[in-house]
Amino acid sequence: MKLLNIMYDAITLIYNSILISLKMKILVAFDNSPNAREALSYSMKFKDICEEYTILFVNPGIMRGATGVDTFIPETVYTEQEDISNHVKAGAMEIVEKMRVNINFIKKDSPGEDIAKTVVQTAGEVGAHLIVSGTRRLSGISKFILGSVSSEIIKLSPLPVLVVPLNQQA
Repeated sequence: MKLLNIMYDAITLIYNSILISLKMKILVAFDNSPNAREALSYSMKFKDICEEYTILFVNPGIMRGATGVDTFIPETVYTEQEDISNHVKAGAMEIVEKMRVNINFIKKDSPGEDIAKTVVQTAGEVGAHLIVSGTRRLSGISKFILGSVSSEIIKLSPLPVLVVPLNQQA
């Protein structure tokens, strides 16, 4: 019986070591929109195999002024940007607070056309194995005019990308 217990303990130790080495890191692009909330909620299905979630808020920020031209930006604009970031972080924490997962919240500023590039670059920086993003399911003229961040992430990323449509929550 004692030998069986020792063997069981050894097998359990090996199994747990394998599980730990297989755990992955997931980056979730998050802006607190219904689509992003859906994607973050859906990504929690992987919590048992995920070592760390990086929740990334890419702030499209303030439009850049022309190079070499003095531009005055009131302090209230920066305060509002910080308030938006805090609101986004609170929305993410509301979703994950009961999940008992390791969370790393990152905020980066990026002009609108570089959001997907910032997501992919940050995923590489944090060592993510998977990128999760929501989608607005744009099509036709609206997709042409507004573009699609999730489509651009798929094009740019060397990593697997999971795009979660609305209403896929567990």
